[in-house]
Amino acid sequence: MLTRRGFLLASSSFLAACATRGEIDAMDPNMTFNVVDILVATNRKRVTNESIFSGDRSQTMNFAQLGVSIPPAHRTGELEIARRRADPRRHFGVTSVEDFPDATAFSTQIARRALAMPTANREAILFVHGFNTRFGEALYRLAQMYHDFRATGIPILYSWPSSGSADDYLYDRDSVLFARDELERLLDRLENSQVNRIQIIGHSMGSHLIVETLRQRAIRQNGQLWSKLNGVILIAPDIDIDVFKRQAEEIGTLPQPFVIVTSNRDRALQL
Repeated sequence: MLTRRGFLLASSSFLAACATRGEIDAMDPNMTFNVVDILVATNRKRVTNESIFSGDRSQTMNFAQLGVSIPPAHRTGELEIARRRADPRRHFGVTSVEDFPDATAFSTQIARRALAMPTANREAILFVHGFNTRFGEALYRLAQMYHDFRATGIPILYSWPSSGSADDYLYDRDSVLFARDELERLLDRLENSQVNRIQIIGHSMGSHLIVETLRQRAIRQNGQLWSKLNGVILIAPDIDIDVFKRQAEEIGTLPQPFVIVTSNRDRALQL
């Protein structure tokens, strides 16, 4: 479970730490330590290199589960990513990649994991990353937050197709619009799953995607959102204030808690 206090701790950690750019490092599972198994839903294109998923848009969703190894030398709030050769004692890395053929197999895995938990812990913690973010960065960031705040739910990454380049702001902005329907469908799957609560964390442009999806859902369902939605936190949201006011009007009653955290240190928003 990620509590309200955990929400605020996660946000302060996110704003205080900056991820190093880098590709995913494969780790020998026999040489790793703490492993966080993250479920992934993404409309990025699958690639065969160490990126696993690219910044290109896919017309079909991809589903997977990746094990992320947390190094024993890890410091709270940091992302220790290797610049050259990864060392499992000092760096984040991936221990396993399991692809799911379709949404049904993905939902089956959610059910399996939820039913293996105590009832109180059956919670989906859904993270939506922000602008200029590569898949590996989003994956490691969720693993870091989940580990640092001792969360007990199911960590799920919704990774929309950001190009991972600071020069591609408009591409990323359009990718947010491209990704709304699939985020709504993912939340539908979680609503109909064996989890009892859904908590959403969004950063930067990912916050815009979340609010657009809430607005879209409210319009479709006459103001009704998902009954299991138990809180939303938006970290340094990349949303114009007038746009947010119009979005909120369409949503009506916002999910509670609904937390917005801002920082003058967010480099993407400064750009």
